[in-house]
Amino acid sequence: FLGFAYNHTTREIRVAEKTLRKLPDEVPEEMPAIELQRLIARLIFCAGGLHLPLARFYFAIKSCARLCNDLNNGRRLPNESVRVAASVLRVLRDWNASAREPFNFTPRPAGAHAVLYTDASLSGWGAYLLLPDGRVFINGAHWESRGYTSSDIGMLEAQAVANAVAAFDGLLSQVRNVDIRVDNTSVEAALGSGSAKAMSLNEALADTLMLFRQRGWRYTTSYVRSAENLADAVSRGAESKLLTGDEAVSVYARRGSVPRWR
Repeated sequence: FLGFAYNHTTREIRVAEKTLRKLPDEVPEEMPAIELQRLIARLIFCAGGLHLPLARFYFAIKSCARLCNDLNNGRRLPNESVRVAASVLRVLRDWNASAREPFNFTPRPAGAHAVLYTDASLSGWGAYLLLPDGRVFINGAHWESRGYTSSDIGMLEAQAVANAVAAFDGLLSQVRNVDIRVDNTSVEAALGSGSAKAMSLNEALADTLMLFRQRGWRYTTSYVRSAENLADAVSRGAESKLLTGDEAVSVYARRGSVPRWR
């Protein structure tokens, strides 16, 4: 009825057979415009139930959106044949295959969660990880490229999250439950929904969002003002302004907020 089957014993979620039968065994290179539109709609539906972040497939969504607009506005006939670009076809085939794979849902782990502050500047990125046992870890680095401008800050903030998760991979694996705090609303929204309107944010976050899904980690996102972001000094290379572990825990305790689970 809902389009998905859930195994209460194994916690396995899979797309129901009736829905799967409507997906092609393999996405063809050429198809009627209306069939491409239906395929995208069904794959988006499957992604929701299987917790597949749309950031991973956003390139195909963006490309096919133009065709769907033409179709809905009468500029293209429903049965008009459409040849799918090779780059889009690769993404669609990957998406179609992913929709056929079951997903093992991991409930939110009981107990305390870690808190991860990330930040980015035009010169570098920084991160503070506060573990439930009181340990504090700091990481960050300069960007390899020096040609960034203020228009790149959203992408850099997203990349800072990706870099931080990669840097603290081992520690996060121990907790599997983290609240990510950022001072960029676009990145906060992208983390919460699994995709962004800007392609650059999707490209920066896609692998990280898939990592959380594959590892069974749960996360929340929270917005913090730049002045309250513990990672701000790290991203700017201002070592003299870095907080010690005890200071960071104290600041977090004063500024802590109730997380919103995703």
